[in-house]
Amino acid sequence: MCRWRVMFPSVRHAAARVPRRGCPRPKGATVMDFSPDLLSRSFATNEQTESVSWDIGSAVLSGLLLEVSAYPKPGLVAPCAMGAHRDMDLQSFMLSSAAIAPALFACARAGLVHKGAPEAILPIIRAIGRAFDQRLLHATHGVNT
Repeated sequence: MCRWRVMFPSVRHAAARVPRRGCPRPKGATVMDFSPDLLSRSFATNEQTESVSWDIGSAVLSGLLLEVSAYPKPGLVAPCAMGAHRDMDLQSFMLSSAAIAPALFACARAGLVHKGAPEAILPIIRAIGRAFDQRLLHATHGVNT
């Protein structure tokens, strides 16, 4: 959950000197610590649900792409290193992220419209993941990023 979504002030990225949307949170914190009424929210229209779903999916995609562009970090793909991976590089990571971007929206939407017990959504999320797994593998020529 991003700070801007739950009305926390934006923080500035020191290097870029522009607002960044991040969530530096204490260890062990959950989204419910930041937005305790999240489970009780209802969205008046499908348009609102779709809009929030795209916002969440876009935030996740941004986080994926920002993470892969960070350096140094141990054992992970970065712009100038493949880390511990012999079959994955920056481009394959970015292609896989683009291939699964619609799944990020779909998972967010599934969570927003879900009315049952939290554990009951897992099969739905798994089905979305399986549906996009082949897109990811096709985009990366078989590399599971």
